Amino acid sequence: NKIVIYDKNNQQINEFLSDAPTNKKDNIKVCSSPSEVAQLVDIIALSLPSEDITSNILFGENSINTGFKVSKQKHGLVIDHGTFSTQFVKDCYLKSITNGFSYIDAPVSGGPDGASRGTLSIMIGGNNDDINKAKPILETYSNNIFHFGPVGSGMAAKLVNQALVSMHAAAASEAIYLSKRFGLNDTKLVADMLRESWGQSKVLDLAFDDYINSQMSGSEILNQTKAPLRNLKKDLHCINSDLSSLKQTNN
Repeated sequence: NKIVIYDKNNQQINEFLSDAPTNKKDNIKVCSSPSEVAQLVDIIALSLPSEDITSNILFGENSINTGFKVSKQKHGLVIDHGTFSTQFVKDCYLKSITNGFSYIDAPVSGGPDGASRGTLSIMIGGNNDDINKAKPILETYSNNIFHFGPVGSGMAAKLVNQALVSMHAAAASEAIYLSKRFGLNDTKLVADMLRESWGQSKVLDLAFDDYINSQMSGSEILNQTKAPLRNLKKDLHCINSDLSSLKQTNN
């Protein structure tokens, strides 16, 4: 099957094409717009950084919605891997249905390494028919797929995860700082101890490994992450937005 891709950032496209196996490159078509993508396929996966960008890709000029209408696609499906507020994805679902195509929220966890290894966790919200249609694609890059219920429930689960990730990240930074303040200069020994203790977390392991690598290289600069802090800040804003809406509803 042909893979159809679009990204306004040509560097991202070039990196994707460069990483693709040689025998698969002829099966990849690069499109000039989201509309062109939607005219060629019936299932589209999105992984975008913000609600505004996602909304524009779905319903703006030369959008997925435009392409599905041009192709008269009756069974189009959008798989949204972004992390946003639950209200946003519910709105996207309702607008998609109104325009004649389906939508599921399917945020992911596992970072760039999980994506490259095909071991992402996916939290899904949507109806069974749409999820069954999406699964053959999802299973190519995830071995942990969790269906929580209707659209919005997958995002709710992801936000629970992100609340923990933010706390673990802050705690990991404090742990590294505290170990230095206490004069525990064998950072690897501290890390090994924590891996076998109740303070362990995946985020902690990554933080200590990164810090140890920077010590070994003699650099005070940590490795640049492909999951920047601004993404986590955005996720925490989504949590606050949803909680504010729930509070108003309960009142």
